[in-house]
Amino acid sequence: MPEQRTFSGTMAAAVLAAIAAVSPLGAQTNRITGPIDNSRTVTLPGHVNPNARAEFDQGAVDDSFPLNSMAFALKPSAAQQADLDALLAAQQDRASPDFRNWLTPEQFGDRFGASQSDVAQITGWLEAQGFAIHRVARSRNWIAFGGSAGLARQAFGVEIHRYQVNGEPHIANTGEPSLPAAFAGLVAAIRGLDDFRARPAYTSASGQHYLVPDDAQTIYNLKSLYNAGYDGTGQKLVVVGESDLEVTAVQDFRVLFGLPTNNPQVVLVPGSSDPGVVGGWLVEADLDVEWAGAMARNATLIYVYSDGDTESVQYAVSEDLAPVISSSYVLCELASQNALVSMRGIAQQANAEGITWIASSGDTGPFGCDIQGSAEAVKSPAVNLPASMPEVTGVGGTSFNEGSGTYWSVTNNAAYGSALSYIPETSWNDTSAVGGLWASGGGPSALFSKPSWQAGTDVPSDGFRDVPDVAMPAGLYHDGAKACIDYFCANGVPAGDSGGTSLAAPMFAGIAVLINQYQVATGAAAKPGLGNMNPTLYALAAKYGDAFHDIVSGNNIEPCGVNSAWCTTGSFGYQAGVGYDLVTGLGSVDAYNLAVEWNLVATASSAPVVTYSWTSMPRPSQPFSGTITGTGFTSGMLIWFCSVGATPGCGELAASQVTVTSSTSATVTNVTLAAGWWQVSVQTAAGQSALSAAFTYRRRRGSRRSQRRSWWERGLCGADGPAGFNDHGRRVT
Repeated sequence: MPEQRTFSGTMAAAVLAAIAAVSPLGAQTNRITGPIDNSRTVTLPGHVNPNARAEFDQGAVDDSFPLNSMAFALKPSAAQQADLDALLAAQQDRASPDFRNWLTPEQFGDRFGASQSDVAQITGWLEAQGFAIHRVARSRNWIAFGGSAGLARQAFGVEIHRYQVNGEPHIANTGEPSLPAAFAGLVAAIRGLDDFRARPAYTSASGQHYLVPDDAQTIYNLKSLYNAGYDGTGQKLVVVGESDLEVTAVQDFRVLFGLPTNNPQVVLVPGSSDPGVVGGWLVEADLDVEWAGAMARNATLIYVYSDGDTESVQYAVSEDLAPVISSSYVLCELASQNALVSMRGIAQQANAEGITWIASSGDTGPFGCDIQGSAEAVKSPAVNLPASMPEVTGVGGTSFNEGSGTYWSVTNNAAYGSALSYIPETSWNDTSAVGGLWASGGGPSALFSKPSWQAGTDVPSDGFRDVPDVAMPAGLYHDGAKACIDYFCANGVPAGDSGGTSLAAPMFAGIAVLINQYQVATGAAAKPGLGNMNPTLYALAAKYGDAFHDIVSGNNIEPCGVNSAWCTTGSFGYQAGVGYDLVTGLGSVDAYNLAVEWNLVATASSAPVVTYSWTSMPRPSQPFSGTITGTGFTSGMLIWFCSVGATPGCGELAASQVTVTSSTSATVTNVTLAAGWWQVSVQTAAGQSALSAAFTYRRRRGSRRSQRRSWWERGLCGADGPAGFNDHGRRVT
């Protein structure tokens, strides 16, 4: 190795100055406490790609071969990790003062990143080995750099070879890298020693049916959000990729299907090698950007690409580009410890910043390590990263299942839409139709234990994180989605259909953007950011089932090699069913209900407790005015009088008749109630039906001797009023 140098040279000094300029001096303990001795090294395990096998080896690359997209992932100390775990839990805890208290990248770095001294010493060492520093993360948890195969061999003790795998050329390190012992426990992983990419989870074919944006907006009730003014305006959404984007194809898609003009921003990760336009990865890029934008039609779309999807996500999180990130690339969970370490750190930082990371569950059913389209599985069951990480929302696939129902119009509208309403769904499994592994990815993780929030009807008691969390359309043949790929929309509707969980993930990401907009617009959140959606998704499914379409039929069962421990009958997979399942998760969603009900769980513990007294005695069938007094009233709250059994906001009295005037009172103007049972619905600006009260008016004289009545607090309006009350409106105990 070249002669050692510690914290000297222009680049190291520049890095230290840059860090000091953007964040205050961190309080972290320095973890590099002695000299950096190149003769004392430690090995970093888990860095040899499983595809870098001897039978594929084509020999060493030249020393001059460029490796321009390397990075060190810096690991938090044990104390920092414990603090981070506690913060992530608190940010989802409605009773915590840190609830939704999202961090900036600099705040994350000051609390969980490496010390400025440690960063400067690492960058100084890298420069001394001959590497060029591309960037130090604002959060001080990764350092991007570049160099050559020869420098990697001298600095990390690894040989870089060429490999020919499944007809594709690749490069990869042949052994595990090593680093100075002074970095032990601080540098967790090195990215960029190989070019094996995560694979895009999309399918394509030609079929008789197809799905267009207008159809999806109808089927999943986005149009109700649009009509209420929530279409993504003012929101941001990042789509990550591994290829340049054909913006013209996106423009054609939006014009063809009646979407407003909204050109995506295209960002190449600074310092990354530009991969250019890359075959199947271009298909993925076009599909993702088009369909994410089809759901959040007026959101700002930011397409971030590099020669690795993890690098793209890392940059988007480091720069805090948007509160939602959509990724349609999958990597077998068991493939690389190096990738796992890097991804988990990125995911936790994303959640701490309020960023939601949404990812495809994969297209090979329960066999995440097998090749898409293979006749049968030859590897053991596995799920895919990043969807299997607890901090990421994994999206599986569904197909439409109309049966004998009439759900499509016989003609298309101007935007080529023909769906009339929600269409029943089954789980996506095109294995038989395609003749290969094509089905919704799902199953238990082999690496992550069961999160406390993953509970509910039929959630397996297996002790492991289960995938997926939700599902959206992925059917290739029933019904494939239209996409404009590489200008193929210029002359009308494209002939080819697309599907797979690469379609499902960006669709759900667009819905997450609309939830963010709804939260901010209704005052439920000061700024966009849901963080980890999963705790709230499972809580909502348990409490408000109308936000989900439970997929109860179908499976992701696929053929596999007989006589293995996991394949004794020639096929293996999971069955969909009532509640949660390992094929479609909680099911697909009703976007409007999900947005409106999102904060019901979030604010249930602070529902207003209201009592009332009238300024004059109300009488049946006669108008009266008065005041409701109590606690917890907020601006924008609505109050209705409804007959018992009606839903909140029944509309039997105009909202203007009951007006919130302060935090402790509301006025009632000219309300007329007939004799009978009534209930009162108090609904917050965020849509939470926080309180219901029931009382009765009877024509019998003398039945109202007191002007004060007790109000019965319930979570939602319901039909069980009269049987539970006496004729004075007080609950019978």
